[in-house]
Amino acid sequence: VGYISFSAHTDFQQTLAFVKQLKPPHMILVHGEMHEMSRLKAGILRSFEEENMSIEIHNPRNTDTVRLQFQGVRKAKVVGALALKSNKIGDVVSGILIRRNFNYQIVDPKDLTVFTDLSSSRLSQRQSVYYSGSLPLLLYSLNQLNDDAVLTAELKPTDTTTPTHVFSVFGRAIQLQWCSLASICVLDWESNPVNDMYADAVLAAILHAQANPIPEK
Repeated sequence: VGYISFSAHTDFQQTLAFVKQLKPPHMILVHGEMHEMSRLKAGILRSFEEENMSIEIHNPRNTDTVRLQFQGVRKAKVVGALALKSNKIGDVVSGILIRRNFNYQIVDPKDLTVFTDLSSSRLSQRQSVYYSGSLPLLLYSLNQLNDDAVLTAELKPTDTTTPTHVFSVFGRAIQLQWCSLASICVLDWESNPVNDMYADAVLAAILHAQANPIPEK
């Protein structure tokens, strides 16, 4: 008569062989009688020590908290148009970080639709403000913000809805059209956090010039 051990769960040797194959840094025993779990913990630790392998085993009581710290290495692969650029050590690479499962990619915003199912869009903003002052005063006020404010076009329209003067401010990030016949300034810009800040500054400069005229120079 032979004795055959049968259990719905693995025995010690099977559990030990499985854990040795995985070689996890941590192991948590969460199901079983406390005394038996302590024996299992001691047996696995003893076997790992004999083979100079490290493992930390936790067998907490019910409702006890186990805190683990993981230090993973995150690497991002630069793909698409950004990968075609020749960068030097220390150069800053700017793009969109895409996380898919545990893989990271950095892509140019223009390549977003190529490497993902996402679609990109641009938001253009326009704002009108009253201004009845002079051209020198307006140009002076804009140059108080940044000295690159430039009058790019000066027109002579016959109707009041067509701009008479066109300016570019902050490196052409903001386009300003002044309809002097209607005393209206129209700001146009592509919305983003930086350009929105620039637009607020230009708007404040126009309002200041309207409320506080200074002698023309």
